[in-house]
Amino acid sequence: MIGIDKLSLSIRDYKVQDANQLSIDLGKMTPEGETTAKPLFNGIEGSKAYMNKDNYNVTINPNYGNILTISFNPSKILHPYEMCNDNNQLKGIWSGIKRDMRESGIILPEERDISTTRIDLAKNIETEKPVSHYSRMFESLRGKRMNTVTFPSSHYFRNKSQEIVFYDKNLEIEHEYKKNKKIPPSTPECFMRGEYKAKKKDKVSNVFKFNSLDYFLESDPSYREGIFKEQLEKQVFHKLDKPEQLEIFTNYDAHLAYLKMLKEGRNALLKFMAIHGTEKILNDLGSFGVLKNLLVDAGYTNDAAVKEVNKLRKNMQSASFVYASRNNETFMSQYNEILTKFVA
Repeated sequence: MIGIDKLSLSIRDYKVQDANQLSIDLGKMTPEGETTAKPLFNGIEGSKAYMNKDNYNVTINPNYGNILTISFNPSKILHPYEMCNDNNQLKGIWSGIKRDMRESGIILPEERDISTTRIDLAKNIETEKPVSHYSRMFESLRGKRMNTVTFPSSHYFRNKSQEIVFYDKNLEIEHEYKKNKKIPPSTPECFMRGEYKAKKKDKVSNVFKFNSLDYFLESDPSYREGIFKEQLEKQVFHKLDKPEQLEIFTNYDAHLAYLKMLKEGRNALLKFMAIHGTEKILNDLGSFGVLKNLLVDAGYTNDAAVKEVNKLRKNMQSASFVYASRNNETFMSQYNEILTKFVA
């Protein structure tokens, strides 16, 4: 199920009737003897006011017009990792937060006067292989106008206003529960989460076509699911619509099978290059980087593969590269599995 992973709300017209549960950062003194504290509310000054509860966090920052920000994860309030996208549950969670804030001395306005400035959507899937096995496939993808950051078990496509991330949910749960000295819940063995994050008010408005909290709470769950699928397909899973990208993946698998066959004899790489031609192989694969991966996948040690590729690099110029899969599964089978489970 696709659900809500995080909401951030911005509120101007609030009232602080009792500040006892708010923590106040008093600010610092500058070298000139001036304080960084600014007026917050009710004659109280500071650099920030905040309140951290079990289910939500509140911040008042004078540098942003004393706007009150509330952040919470509605799904995690209900379950350690399962997603919530039910409107009645979301409304119940919000009513509980609003009531608790009132009891803490902070009065909030109507939902139509509350701006939704961040929405994170997420989906959990069970994968056929451990999440780390999909690393090369994710490394081959590029987000539209996004920076790509990859780790063995997490992959980020992001810019200032939005982010898409895929990661091993089991590793996150294990780290969180170990940190809090708790026993983690039972989860699937191969457990991946994908998230889409609209991180700015303008991006929320552009993608979801609304900003106020009342519209969010009344939006259809299927509409939010559609946004998640649309953004993943539009921002990340878009390159394989191009025939040349599909051809690179297909050529890689064909060359790998042939090189493995030749590997049984002597001088396999020389025979491989002589039969197909170095230029054609690089054009098929995309670069020296992919060729090196091909050699490793065919059974060469990493050092031997690097040595062979460096010989070729002296006389030829590398093309833009696409990583390939290390195991016997094809790029396309991994790609289609992830695409189908997250988007279809």
